[in-house]
Amino acid sequence: PLLSFANMLGGSVCGHCAKTASGKSVPVLPRSRKSLQTQQKMNSQQVITLLLDEEILEPSQADDLLQEAILNGKSIEVLLIEGGYIDEHRFYQVIAEALGMDFIELSESEIAPEVPPLVPASLARVHQALPIAAHGNTITVALADPFNLSVAEDLRFALGKEVNIVVARVQQVEEQISHYYGSDSPRMEEILEQLEQNQKRP
Repeated sequence: PLLSFANMLGGSVCGHCAKTASGKSVPVLPRSRKSLQTQQKMNSQQVITLLLDEEILEPSQADDLLQEAILNGKSIEVLLIEGGYIDEHRFYQVIAEALGMDFIELSESEIAPEVPPLVPASLARVHQALPIAAHGNTITVALADPFNLSVAEDLRFALGKEVNIVVARVQQVEEQISHYYGSDSPRMEEILEQLEQNQKRP
């Protein structure tokens, strides 16, 4: 059965949770080493449940979309937009509002040249995390999967900085990461080296 989005984000069944900017608790799932080699994608169930709570989808439509996502391998956002259930701009706005984050149009934003080097390529690629701005000790990052708040914690630990997460169009995030960092798969050795360097900081 489909859980409400509030229960999915605020339930007490998880052993470890992170907080969104709006104070909601989001379950943080452990990640295996194997998952480090895959791109981050939005969880279909979380997206569908959110749109049900917003009354954008009917339960029967939700079931059909989840089945189609499994059968044809398309992302849930592509199926929703191609099917005319919601337009792309509204899709990302709804997600941002639910998570208490800002929605950023990367096509209308200029990333200063000194910002991308603040996040090592290995971390940017493995987390599909694009740094778009920096101010003081805070880096603003757009994620391909804004539901995965454990990424913010990973980046805070690895970089030794505060991390502000924003929502952006997934395709634009992926394209910009490829532009700034290349498309090679991150190696575990690179990630561990970055973590060791962070631990040595005073």
